[in-house]
Amino acid sequence: MTDTAPLPPGSTVTDAAPLSPGFAISAVLCLAAAALADFLFYGQTIGWTLGFYAALLLATILWLDRSCALKHRATALLAVAIAGQIIAMFLRPSTLSVILTTLGLVSIASRRHLPWPLDTIDWLHRWLSFFLCGWMEIFLAARGRQGQPGVLGQKSRRTAVVLVKLLPIVVLAGLFVMLFAAANPLIERLLEQVMNGFDLWLGMITFPSVTRILFWLVVFVFAWALLHFCAKGRLLAESDPSLAVMAEFADFFLNPQTVTIGLVVFNAIFAVQNLLDIGYLWGGARLPEGMTYASYAHRGAYPLVATALLAAVLMLIVFRPSADQKQGRRNRVLVYIWVAQNILLTVSAAWRLNLYVSVYSLTRLRFAAAVWMLLVALGLVWICARIFARKSNQWLINANVLTLLAVLYVCAFVDVSGCVAHYNVRHCQEYCQVGPDLDFDYLNILGPSAMPALQWLEGQTEDDAFKYRVNATLLDLDEKLQAKLVNWRGWTLQRRRLDKIPVVAMNNPFAEQGEGEASDE
Repeated sequence: MTDTAPLPPGSTVTDAAPLSPGFAISAVLCLAAAALADFLFYGQTIGWTLGFYAALLLATILWLDRSCALKHRATALLAVAIAGQIIAMFLRPSTLSVILTTLGLVSIASRRHLPWPLDTIDWLHRWLSFFLCGWMEIFLAARGRQGQPGVLGQKSRRTAVVLVKLLPIVVLAGLFVMLFAAANPLIERLLEQVMNGFDLWLGMITFPSVTRILFWLVVFVFAWALLHFCAKGRLLAESDPSLAVMAEFADFFLNPQTVTIGLVVFNAIFAVQNLLDIGYLWGGARLPEGMTYASYAHRGAYPLVATALLAAVLMLIVFRPSADQKQGRRNRVLVYIWVAQNILLTVSAAWRLNLYVSVYSLTRLRFAAAVWMLLVALGLVWICARIFARKSNQWLINANVLTLLAVLYVCAFVDVSGCVAHYNVRHCQEYCQVGPDLDFDYLNILGPSAMPALQWLEGQTEDDAFKYRVNATLLDLDEKLQAKLVNWRGWTLQRRRLDKIPVVAMNNPFAEQGEGEASDE
């Protein structure tokens, strides 16, 4: 089976051949998914079970479409990519792995009903439709889609209608009984005997908590949506009148002459910022009194990245399909200069972040900021490639989304907490006599991932007092690790490796010193 061709412009997606299991089989599968999720996750330590559960979901989806799923090249590649994230969850579960795996499962599940889209806008629509409307699939299955019968059948529907009509009668009857009980002691005593017997019966039954019931419902609905989800249409059809109005509005305000003036002004403003960065950050010029390099670096890192992103959005607007051919050579040169300045701005932002980290140490948020800056720089390079090769804006969006997914996919395998801990212990004041003091509280926050770095540092220092603090932190982290390994569900490959690190409590040098002073006296 070959890849499905993209849909013609303005066309709508129709339902493919029904490949979903029947209502009874779907109900059994979803109940099994909810029960297994309850057994593995509810109130339990998260570990390898997350990867195991994701593997079962993937296998179930592929099995239901076994006739053609793996024959479709894109589906097979996506299944391999999801398998990679499942391996990452066996190694070390993370929020990023869960998000990427969920998006992959939704993509494969929707492939069973719809053609494979080649447009990131269609993918975005499909994902948003799943998370916003996927929960309605179970109700659509009971009611029936347009032109299709529901699973309840005509007799069951009539029964449901009768029950709904009887509901007000039941409520009013209960109200009358309560009024008569208040007016007649005999009826009140009889009602109390009935209620006491009912309470005794209820007391023999252990009911699950509300949160547990909600957990079952969420998992059941999610599993049902994976089996039956079918999104239709696009976010905006190419023939949508609103698109024509927006294009006309953009053509009026962003004609070539206006774009030229704007690019000249923007280049001048960016040049001022870049010259200041070259002078103060790269050239080492003296800052004004009362301002440190750390504060200068910290204030500029994130706003500059936002500025570069705004510039990228403006490029998409200026070089939209209706105006791309109107932009002359002069405007293209100005755009190249502006993008180059944006790249320099992003590099300066990264250098600012480096200066700030050298003074205040590395954190997970600052690590994420560095990755974000890398993505921005790559996005700007894609903008240059798009203009130079005269590609479409859709090509640019696809390239950036694929780059984003590729970087996030790799990051899912990276132990960020461990990287941060290794960097901080190797650049702390206590080890290399320069840099910030080692923040033991933050190492505790990083969790057991910091244990290899602390073990290395413990063997490098000769200061007994400092070594004792390192050892005490190691003991705390090992205690957290053992608490996770007590439950077999919390086992992971990384935690198994960390469990092999020998952690032995050392004597308190301060206590020994105090005993010595007491004996001298």
